[in-house]
Amino acid sequence: MQIEAVLDAEKNTITIKQRIDYQNNSDESLSALYFNDWTSSYSSPTTPLAKRFIEEFDNALLSVKPKDRGFTEITAIQNSAGNSIDYNYLENQPDIFKVTLENELLPNTSTTLHFEYTLQIQSDRFTGYGVTKDGDFNLKYWYFSPAVYEHSEWKLYSNKNIQDYYTPESSIDISMNVPEFYDVASELNLRSTQTKEQKNTFNFTGEKRTDSRLYISKTPFFRFNVQNLNIITDSNETKISALKQIDIFKKIVSFLDSELAVYSQDNLLITNTDLNKYPIYGLNIIPDFLAPFSKQFKYELNLLKNLTRLYLKRHLKINPRESYWLQAGFENFMLMKYVEQFYTDESLIGKLSNVWGIKSYNLAKLKFNDQYPLTYLHMVRTGRDQALNTPKDELLKFNANLSSKYKAALGLLYLEDIIEDSKVEEWIKELVNTPTQELLTTARFKTYLKTKTSKDIDWFFDSYLTNSQQIDYKITDVETTKDSIYFTVKNKKKGQRPISLFMLKDGKVISKQWLTEIGAKKQFVVPNIQADKLVLNYDKKVPEFDLRNNWKSISGNSLFNKPFQIRFFKDVESPHDNQLYFLPIVEFKNIYDGLNLGMNVNNKGVLNKPFLFGITPIYSVTSNALTGGAKVRYNTFFEDQNLYNINFGMAITHASFAENAFVTKTVPYVNFNFRDASNLRSNELKSLSFRYVGIEKDFVKIEDDEAVAPPYKVFNIRYIDANNGFKKYHKWFLDAQFSDQFGKLSFNYEIRRRSNKNQFYNVRVYAGAFLYSKIPTGEKNFDFALDRPTDYLFDYNYLGQFESTGIFSQQLIIAEGGFKSKLDTAFANEWLTSLNASVSIWKYIQAYGDVGVLKNKGNDPIFVYDAGIRLNLITDYFEIYFPFYSNLGWEIDQPQYSQKIRFVFTAEPKALLGLFRREWF
Repeated sequence: MQIEAVLDAEKNTITIKQRIDYQNNSDESLSALYFNDWTSSYSSPTTPLAKRFIEEFDNALLSVKPKDRGFTEITAIQNSAGNSIDYNYLENQPDIFKVTLENELLPNTSTTLHFEYTLQIQSDRFTGYGVTKDGDFNLKYWYFSPAVYEHSEWKLYSNKNIQDYYTPESSIDISMNVPEFYDVASELNLRSTQTKEQKNTFNFTGEKRTDSRLYISKTPFFRFNVQNLNIITDSNETKISALKQIDIFKKIVSFLDSELAVYSQDNLLITNTDLNKYPIYGLNIIPDFLAPFSKQFKYELNLLKNLTRLYLKRHLKINPRESYWLQAGFENFMLMKYVEQFYTDESLIGKLSNVWGIKSYNLAKLKFNDQYPLTYLHMVRTGRDQALNTPKDELLKFNANLSSKYKAALGLLYLEDIIEDSKVEEWIKELVNTPTQELLTTARFKTYLKTKTSKDIDWFFDSYLTNSQQIDYKITDVETTKDSIYFTVKNKKKGQRPISLFMLKDGKVISKQWLTEIGAKKQFVVPNIQADKLVLNYDKKVPEFDLRNNWKSISGNSLFNKPFQIRFFKDVESPHDNQLYFLPIVEFKNIYDGLNLGMNVNNKGVLNKPFLFGITPIYSVTSNALTGGAKVRYNTFFEDQNLYNINFGMAITHASFAENAFVTKTVPYVNFNFRDASNLRSNELKSLSFRYVGIEKDFVKIEDDEAVAPPYKVFNIRYIDANNGFKKYHKWFLDAQFSDQFGKLSFNYEIRRRSNKNQFYNVRVYAGAFLYSKIPTGEKNFDFALDRPTDYLFDYNYLGQFESTGIFSQQLIIAEGGFKSKLDTAFANEWLTSLNASVSIWKYIQAYGDVGVLKNKGNDPIFVYDAGIRLNLITDYFEIYFPFYSNLGWEIDQPQYSQKIRFVFTAEPKALLGLFRREWF
């Protein structure tokens, strides 16, 4: 491959003449060739890259100035004879194009193609690669390269910002012409430079290369030599001296040379862009002044992670999308080994582990490497784990960047523990140093491992890699005789994998063996060697759902003999203790209770667990009363099926709902939650909920409503179908309510759309009717509301539910009628239908309009409407409505207009957390 490139720094373009000599190394004839053009992945709001951003609630590529987009203009594609060749971009992959050959390319023959094209380089704000605000150029995946033809098919991978560019190794010569004030850095060997007419030409060359990075900067790169390896970097940590940074490079390169192989090329390029793109998650978000780790430790691990990735990529031939788990597992294992070797005593929470009040916590006793099983278990216990053989582009972002990597490394250690006489580091080193250039696949790795052991390891490749089924073993039914101990191991989950059994005496291990072929349950017998405890997975090498049920006293001591461990806030689980957590509560929920001060006593630690309970006594300052609540919940997840979650329980709450008036709400419930098990990245969810709501509240006399007479009980069934997409959103539900006083049925459907120009519109339809009613005339508590639901089931977060004047009376809950204007007829005791709509005017400013018809007993239906301006600052969380016109006339000209303005406001921490969490899950 030969490339002649000329940079126009003012236009952000690169003009390229490129020659590609393509060798058909397959056993089949090829009639066409496919090429990667990832610069074009930034060309429109409909590319796979733009769609990926949208999936993760990022609108960066929707509304973009043309100068910030990246695209390619092809001038010519010719064969070696100079004849033009037909080409076309793929319909749904505009960053890949097909070149149709005049004649089939036979096996073991080659053809030459000539390309002339101009790249418009994108802004670096999308992915970190492109033109920086300082006018530097961070180039990656920038020139045309052949796609990979593998196992009789083309691997056509579009750019999805997951670092899985896939192209065959090539011999590359690049000539890059730039203005004379630029320095150019590459891992390719710099053959020569020329200066002419205030331009510098850098000539690079390299053999067997896939790394396309080229950095063009006005600031010279820092170059130095470490163990005959030329390091090229712009990384400069201001709080770490240059000499110390060089020492850190030497330390890491020495480690990787020893554990993997000597880097097989002369230059190694690492930049700030790389370090920021591929950080140590968790450490990268903590400001330096708050960080519990030293600057050197953070920098060193980040550098290690990036260099390990470069080493493995250089020495192993792996499909980065289909066999992602292999590279991820090897990489994370090396990170763990480095920390174990050089930072053995480093705590998971750094110097915080020595702080009084914290150092007694289980979390403070964990080592840095203990974060990996914790992170993996977080996804397991929230039903978001995915099989390791899932293609990288189908993984949740959290799994792709963290959990799946950790699961892969833990799986390798699990295998090592079973095989016993062979180590993970030996496997990696042997594979890295294999002289053949054969593709490393899961099948090849399995074949390799079978040369290391005669033990059965099929379960790892047939189960651990291929599904997300979990294991959770528990010992039951222990019986002892003079010579033997009989016990049963019960599998509480679907996964069937080996589990280690330890026998302990006085806290010391006296025996270890592996238990296999456990179905739902299996009885075992072991020699009685005077052990006092049987423990499954004592060394925690098996990635197991729950470690708390692995201990069994041979003497018959029960779970309740475990001591109670009291903790403030949160802590990680202890298999030896029953834990209670005391979480201080400081919150504001409504103006009647005011500031709430209390304590949440619960059993939920850092990780989720199936059975949860909580008791929350609260003192409410304004109401001068004891409020709060209690709840119990059982939550179970099902792997690899559409019905993924069932949870049931009971919640009791007691709080103010008006001045000097309180409500006690008791709700037993069961929820069934569904999703597409084959696509966890989808935002589409369905749920079926049953609950029985009991309400007991103090009598409050309301204007025009003298018959509010609780207590009452309502049986509620609701089915929800929702797709909470960023660009395309829909949600509909069917709700039925039954009590001795009434029966109601309602339907709600809403769609939201965001155009490719980042314009927004939404339409909502609501219809509700009474099936039967014994409600006394004049009582409006259970009526359908046009603009302000009565919230008789106390589901909404009203700041001032019974306010009729003032700012809190202007709070808007988009439910039932969904109107914004306060009209004269605001309730319906027979039926109500409404339509709410809004459309963008400019940025977050929108026009809205509502129309509806409501019917009260003994009256004719009434047609109602309103319209105005909506400030959609944060959808569903913070919105402001300015009514203009309605049945009341021009409201903007009417007295006390400020009291007609309505607002949507949500301050619930859990709700706000969802804004940040949705990108990752």
